[in-house]
Amino acid sequence: MIKVNLLRDSHTATIREGTFYDGEVTSVTSSFGLIVKMAMLLVSFFIFVFYLDHEETQKSTELKALENSIARKTEEKASLANAIKTVEMFKKEKERVTVQIDTIKALSRERLRNVKALEALQNIFPEKAWLTMFKIEDNNAKLEGSAIDDKVVAELMSSLEENIYFANVRLIKSVEQQSKSGTLKDFSIECSLEGI
Repeated sequence: MIKVNLLRDSHTATIREGTFYDGEVTSVTSSFGLIVKMAMLLVSFFIFVFYLDHEETQKSTELKALENSIARKTEEKASLANAIKTVEMFKKEKERVTVQIDTIKALSRERLRNVKALEALQNIFPEKAWLTMFKIEDNNAKLEGSAIDDKVVAELMSSLEENIYFANVRLIKSVEQQSKSGTLKDFSIECSLEGI
């Protein structure tokens, strides 16, 4: 019969448990664990370096995009500055033209007022009176002329008062003048213009 000794001898090496026959204990598994930990640390380090490189690249790309955007905005600003100058120039031109148009309208109104005043004066002026000067300033008119007598001057003043375009008729002077053809009355009348 063969006997099998299942008990182990203390001198036999057991690699599985990490002991050698001489009694020195070294941990193979702990060396393997250390290598795995070192490898994991190195992998973590490389992942971290890759992450930093990726972030730097991404931030660099974002920075370039922002710089390009700033450059475009600066160009737009310069372009808009030119447009603003053009708009300001057009505004000034519009103001100048508006002033000219207002002046033309005022002159047109004044011209029309003068024409209406002369037409009204022509229609009411007596036959035996002569106009030597007719002046319009603002809304006031001044008439100077001669008539054959005071009655004609009074008729002229009455006609002016009755007309819708003349008001506040005042006789400024009425002087008798001797001429070769006889006696004449030189007169000066002031009035205001209305409804013109």
